[in-house]
Amino acid sequence: MNVTEKVAIFKKDLKKGKLKPFNVWAFIFGSFYFFYTGISVWYFFLFFVFPWVFTAALIPLYPNVWLWAVIGLIISHICAGFVANPEGKKYKENFIQQFKNAKLDADVKYFNISPLRLWLSSFFTLGLYDIYWSYRNWSAYKKATKDDVEPLLMALFNFLTIFSLQNKIQRLLPERKKINYVCAILYSVLFISGVVAYTLSFALISLLLMITYAVLPTLLIPIQKSINSISGKTSKEYTKWEVALLVVGVCCFLSSLLSPLPLEERLSSFNDKQQADIGETIGFVYRHEQGYKKVCAAEGYELKKYPKDFMNLFGKNIEELKSALHSRGITLEEIMSQAMPEELKNKILLSVYDELKSLRKAVILNMMADMQNMSPEKVAWKDEWEDLISFEEICNVFDMGGIDILENSSVKDFFKDKKF
Repeated sequence: MNVTEKVAIFKKDLKKGKLKPFNVWAFIFGSFYFFYTGISVWYFFLFFVFPWVFTAALIPLYPNVWLWAVIGLIISHICAGFVANPEGKKYKENFIQQFKNAKLDADVKYFNISPLRLWLSSFFTLGLYDIYWSYRNWSAYKKATKDDVEPLLMALFNFLTIFSLQNKIQRLLPERKKINYVCAILYSVLFISGVVAYTLSFALISLLLMITYAVLPTLLIPIQKSINSISGKTSKEYTKWEVALLVVGVCCFLSSLLSPLPLEERLSSFNDKQQADIGETIGFVYRHEQGYKKVCAAEGYELKKYPKDFMNLFGKNIEELKSALHSRGITLEEIMSQAMPEELKNKILLSVYDELKSLRKAVILNMMADMQNMSPEKVAWKDEWEDLISFEEICNVFDMGGIDILENSSVKDFFKDKKF
């Protein structure tokens, strides 16, 4: 419904005479009635918030949220029913007065710039210029027709309002151009598709970049050419707001070039098998490079020999991993700090603690078995033996003999089937 049709309907409504004291529709829909009819955003906000404020204010008197919420909602809807008709009358009278001179068929001087300027400005501002371009066109339309539109709001949702804008531009053309309809529809579809792709999967970020940097501004060119065919000579002037937007947009563009892609995007370039192997290896390296070191440090012992033994045994494999990651612009430290959840790190540290605790028990059992001339399997464990060897001492035992554990266990074959 356009503004002139709306004015005619409002005039007809006001001629009906005396208003009814209560509006049933406003009672049913409450605050949303005021939003839908456009009567008042403030009444929408008032009747929407009232039940919440009412409940919060009276809950100390009687702690039943649902009771006060329902009562507040009923009061809000009753008040909305009584307020709707008087306020609706005022709204219609003001609307008629404001738009009685609206001329939707008036000549509009749209924003006539060269298609190249539009494309370059959009491209180098990551699409921000599209909003400014839309705002200038909607402002020109409102100024000429006196129509009931909000240029800023229409510009912010340009990906939805672009079809309506090009439709209004088409009215001034000698003949309608189907390419403009196609471009407007594709603009909306591709913009939304790009946002969804970016939200659902970083692997599709290349699609989003393609849409943002090239396709979307290209789709505006046929519409701009139509504007220029109406307005004649293109403008070469820049407003201060346009210059400010271009500066901010270009800075964002340069920042996007200099900033690395998100870690998830870089990791997604590996196939599923590689990602799984990398994930297992990161946990393995964290356990042996940092896990044992952190647990023993917390108990007052600094590992010295074991870290070197570990690197001597697996250093070549770890370098292969680092090289594979480096080819995607990733470091091992970056994954450990950004991709490894703290919960996983804590689980690894707890597992290391339990392992060293089991090692201490085994050492003590061996010691007691030697003293009793028995095999360790036949020695019954006693809790008071735990104090025979401190955790600091067991860390020393592990530090000195860790390499034997690595070489004589399945750990040495960890990298056997790993491919990066």
